[in-house]
Amino acid sequence: QQVLVIAATNQPTILDPAFLRRMEPHVHVRLPNISERRKIFGVHMQDVPHMLTAADWDRLVLRTSDFSGSDIATLCHEAL
Repeated sequence: QQVLVIAATNQPTILDPAFLRRMEPHVHVRLPNISERRKIFGVHMQDVPHMLTAADWDRLVLRTSDFSGSDIATLCHEAL
C-alpha cells in the first residue's frame, strides 16, 4: 500500500531537514514575475470599478515582487 502526501508551504527554509529527506521529490513553484503579477491583478480586478491609472498599476506590480498569486488575490479582496 502506498501513501501520497501533497503539502505546501510558503516558508520552506524553516522545515526540518530530516522531514524533507523523507518527502521526495520536491517541487518548487516560483513566485510570479512582473507580467504574471499584472495578469493576476487583472483577473481579480476585471469587474471592479476603480480609478487606477497605468502608472498606478506599474507601481503596484513592482511593489508586489514577493507576492504569490494567492497573496495578490487576498490583497485585491481585502482592498474592496
